[in-house]
Amino acid sequence: MNAVLHFFVHYEYLVLFSWVLLEQFGIPIPAEPLLLAAGTLSVERSVSLPAVLLLVVAACLLADSFWFLLGRRFGTRALRFLCRYTLETSSCVRRTEIAIKKQRVSTLLVAKFIPGLSLMAPPLAGQRAMRYSVFLLYDAAGSLLWGATLVFAGRSFGDVIRRDLKLLHWLGHVAFVVFGLVVVIWFLYRVWKKRSFLRQFRTTRVNPEYLKSRLDQGEPVFIIDLRSPRELKEDALMLPGAVRITPGELIESQADIPRDREIFTYCNCPNEKTSVKAALALLKIGRTHVHPVRGGLGAWKQCGYPLIEANFTHPAK
Repeated sequence: MNAVLHFFVHYEYLVLFSWVLLEQFGIPIPAEPLLLAAGTLSVERSVSLPAVLLLVVAACLLADSFWFLLGRRFGTRALRFLCRYTLETSSCVRRTEIAIKKQRVSTLLVAKFIPGLSLMAPPLAGQRAMRYSVFLLYDAAGSLLWGATLVFAGRSFGDVIRRDLKLLHWLGHVAFVVFGLVVVIWFLYRVWKKRSFLRQFRTTRVNPEYLKSRLDQGEPVFIIDLRSPRELKEDALMLPGAVRITPGELIESQADIPRDREIFTYCNCPNEKTSVKAALALLKIGRTHVHPVRGGLGAWKQCGYPLIEANFTHPAK
């Protein structure tokens, strides 16, 4: 354990920069415990606070610039990639999009403090054509605020343990064990949360073939297209008879959603997470026969089923 502590103290700047950089690229390894530890070590002047904060901001800007430019270049495809290959959900994309739309660049000041928002905000900012210089300014300010909050919290803790040498000695032996446990527990919690979320509707999801058969039989089904106007402009096709209602409009549009029909929800995201979340919301307002369509719009297209031109007006307006 002393060897591990010695390694961290000797290479603290390299470890800190690499760890924050990997986290900002979407690797599920929380940097918060490491920043707290860096703040604690600064009490004994084994690390420099200005250097720590500079490295944190540099790592954040490097990773966030990558996602920003990827979002500007590839748009929705970049977001789908994030949904598929990280632990974030597409519902988080929706929340981030709403936050950026309402509060614009100020969202970047607090993004690092909110799980999911930190990763999704840069590509969405790029997709919404935010000026890169403005993005850099606010992203740097938000990264500095995030890093300083954690580092100075660790510094305060370090001031406390410095007054008790026994506590300092004990902490030196168990700190990295605790740190490792925190990382493992956090990672397992995120995996469990994601899987349990999907498990809730695994039995009610249906294949496109089932929905197509219902349409062919002339059944009075109700189909909800959950895509945002931005997504519709990128792909202006939708399922026959579908009604466009975004997840944020489900509650206010509940009078337009029938109670006596089968309801099918679909989106254009991996693992139909947005459809599942919308189905949960519909259950809460009394709609009992709700089925997310497995694979969403992409699966429907792969089957070669008919599509219609999208209606860009809200059904209730």
